[in-house]
Amino acid sequence: MNSLDEFIADHASCERKAHASAMMMVNRYPDYPELQRRMISLALEELIHFQQLFEILTARNIRLPSDQPDPYVKSLMSVARDPKDFHLLDRLMIAAVIEARSAERFCLFAAKLPEGDLKDFYVKFAVEEARHFPYFIETAHLLFPSSDINLALDRVLKQDALAVQSLPILPTVH
Repeated sequence: MNSLDEFIADHASCERKAHASAMMMVNRYPDYPELQRRMISLALEELIHFQQLFEILTARNIRLPSDQPDPYVKSLMSVARDPKDFHLLDRLMIAAVIEARSAERFCLFAAKLPEGDLKDFYVKFAVEEARHFPYFIETAHLLFPSSDINLALDRVLKQDALAVQSLPILPTVH
């Protein structure tokens, strides 16, 4: 809460990266039209979120920072396997966990904000973000057997636990 502006700026960067990640899946996996439809829909939502945060930053006279590597995401990405289909499954599970943790953090953040427009925004935003975790899981179920999904999610969650324990606490979403 002492670095509110930094947190909001980092959040904007995260939304921009989420948009780019969804569009990367559209480009990288042309053999999966349903995946593409779902990722285009998600990319549009993430872009709207980015726009909303950009407006908040502008109103607060905060400059949008350039993207920086996210150590948490980098840690999760370390478990993504190489073969194309396995990589897609792993990316979907990584995205699901990132979205779940983000929603969790937005709930905690919103609870600490004083009453007002910013709190209202983050309360609503946390609810919207909470839909993304199951969206990625549902998408995976369209493409992969449940047993593969469960194994991949378990691997990502184990890496998530390691990352959370090892990374410093900063005014960032992750």
